[in-house]
Amino acid sequence: MVWSRISSIQLKEFKSSAPETKAETINLGCGNSFSGGRCLTSDVINCVFDKPDDTKLCTQTMQMVKIPNSNPCKDQHHKFKCVFIEYGNEDECKVGCPTKCTGAKCAGNL
Repeated sequence: MVWSRISSIQLKEFKSSAPETKAETINLGCGNSFSGGRCLTSDVINCVFDKPDDTKLCTQTMQMVKIPNSNPCKDQHHKFKCVFIEYGNEDECKVGCPTKCTGAKCAGNL
């Protein structure tokens, strides 16, 4: 039987050629709306998407609504926002819901 001993090991740093996927969440600056970052992976509330099926995370207590032309955020018209179905009160609903609030409930339009 032959025994050998390794006396040193040389390690080299490996750099992946794949781009990093840490996207930053962008505050769209109008209507308490966001895109990118957390909207792509986890917390989708108040996130704006180009198509209603761009995320499967808008479920349970949330709904996807189409942002109407009457919304003051013109760059968000015809896009889709994930919002709560029901808010704590009507004032909270008016901040988050781009459609119509009936009391604390945001009216769906899809």
